[in-house]
Amino acid sequence: MANHSSWMHRPDPMQNDPQWLRILTTAIDQAYNAVLITDADHDHGGPRIVYVNPAFCRMTGYTAGELLGQSPRILQGEKTDPAVIDRLRDCLREGRYFSGSTFNYRKDGAPYIVAWSVSPIRADDGAITHFVSLQQDITDRVQAEEDLRRLTEALRRSRDDVVALLNTFPTATLILEADGKLGFCSASASALLGLDPEASLGQDWGALLPLDAEGLAALRTSLNCPEAERSPLTLTGHAGPREFWLECRVTDDPRDAGRRLVFLEDVTELHRLRQQLDASHFNGLIGDSEPMRTLHQQIQAVARGNWTVLIEGETGVGKELVARAIHAASPRRNGPFVAVNSAGLSESLMTSQLFGHRKGAFTGAVADQKGFFEEAAGGTLFLDEIGDMPPAIQAALLRVLQENEITRVGETWSRPIDVRVIAATHRNLLTEAAAGRFREDLLYRFRVARIHVPPLRQRKTDIPQLAAHFLQLAANMAG
Repeated sequence: MANHSSWMHRPDPMQNDPQWLRILTTAIDQAYNAVLITDADHDHGGPRIVYVNPAFCRMTGYTAGELLGQSPRILQGEKTDPAVIDRLRDCLREGRYFSGSTFNYRKDGAPYIVAWSVSPIRADDGAITHFVSLQQDITDRVQAEEDLRRLTEALRRSRDDVVALLNTFPTATLILEADGKLGFCSASASALLGLDPEASLGQDWGALLPLDAEGLAALRTSLNCPEAERSPLTLTGHAGPREFWLECRVTDDPRDAGRRLVFLEDVTELHRLRQQLDASHFNGLIGDSEPMRTLHQQIQAVARGNWTVLIEGETGVGKELVARAIHAASPRRNGPFVAVNSAGLSESLMTSQLFGHRKGAFTGAVADQKGFFEEAAGGTLFLDEIGDMPPAIQAALLRVLQENEITRVGETWSRPIDVRVIAATHRNLLTEAAAGRFREDLLYRFRVARIHVPPLRQRKTDIPQLAAHFLQLAANMAG
């Protein structure tokens, strides 16, 4: 790993920065998912392994020294699906993204099921130099799903027993009826999707599930396909202001031909890791103009501390990207990054989402619920559009920033928190404070550090680089 620049394409001023390389190395080394990197040699026996992270070694039982220089075929065996490997080989030759799953073998000969994706890494001239693969051992999950299928068949005459089983199953599970209604929502699915498991039953699942339009369409298509033709789906949506990614598997209910079982797994963190590995620019901030160089320097400067930061700029300039860049370069980078958009939320909803609530605190509070401050423990909480916050929320936030503790709705005691807060706004908060619409004391709590994000019209020299970036994205999507 002495020369990461040989396999990471980053045409920006940070390309040869040792600190950036250390940050990226640490992020990959500490990643929960397994990472494998090979060269792109197709002429001398095929690609060879040039890097594996510790998670990959734990998954396979090999040491890094035993794997480096070897062909990935060292992990294959009699159960490995040759058709999958052939499709992978074709995609690699053509420089296309590929994902799939198959059997691999550990050092001790034990087979395991691995889900993986492979992406090409290109040099400045477009030539493929390496391939990076994100992998995850899904043996237990596949076995659990198979066990669930068998148990469901065995208990098909006892719906109460099936419901009890699914409620204890860690994979989020839905039952969708033939008439389009939600027939069952497990406890884990309720928590993942933000649904009330009792009030949701019998409702139109298409209106209930917080998926985007493309995800809903893909799920409907999968529901209507023969089971043999279905493949796993990746769905996106929003639970409140947070965006999430789900891996979805659909199977037929053996008790009812018109009913479908839907299994959901939260792969948001895996998706974000893939975004970080695929990024060819400084945390997605593209450009090397003077304003952008200044912005990069400011990000590095404030990332080292733990104080609050206020990011100012017009709508659409990329304030959340800046917040993510600060988090990624900070000592908290291995903790969660939780983004919350304050615009358009009612005071009661925002209070519950920020600080959490106790079971029974209000109608619909069917279980204890953590708020975003607790979910961001050890990491960063990004509050977007703070200029739109109601006065009562402003007062509560001021107390949190002063005391470093929160109180859930319905509770009378405080909970300590360990969170860095980054806020953003498109408004002039000095003007808002002068007009009495924003607390002046809260403003100065947020403005310990201040970053202004320039609009594109102030950095027109970045337009060619942006155009090239988006053209490359379009080309990659087109295959």
